[in-house]
Amino acid sequence: MIITKKEFKDTVKNIIVDGINNTRQENVTEEKNAEADKKLATVLTDYYEKVIRNIFCGDCWTYSEDELTRVSTSVLDNRISNNPEPLVFMENMACIATTRLLINMLEEKMQEEEPQEKEFDVEEILKEARSEQE
Repeated sequence: MIITKKEFKDTVKNIIVDGINNTRQENVTEEKNAEADKKLATVLTDYYEKVIRNIFCGDCWTYSEDELTRVSTSVLDNRISNNPEPLVFMENMACIATTRLLINMLEEKMQEEEPQEKEFDVEEILKEARSEQE
């Protein structure tokens, strides 16, 4: 499946927005939530900018879960190498979680666009089973 940089960025943006909305805490002031939102958005946008730079050579990319996983791991390894603080490990968990969501969304889209042919035809198997019973 070929995906454009714009489609990829739009999908990532939606994932980041959902992530921010799902991590807001009710027992915290709006000011603290806004500060946490900004930190999370900064971490995730920085991470995805690096991922995008590493997978797109132009405006399109042929989706590959393995390539996305490899690039993601490399970016996260660099983050930890540059700053091995516990907070970076927690931030990386947010990056990993959103990457898994991204992969799931891209896999679903790929299935919609390129449905896989079934290895077995259930109806044919049932038909054969019935004919053997007769």
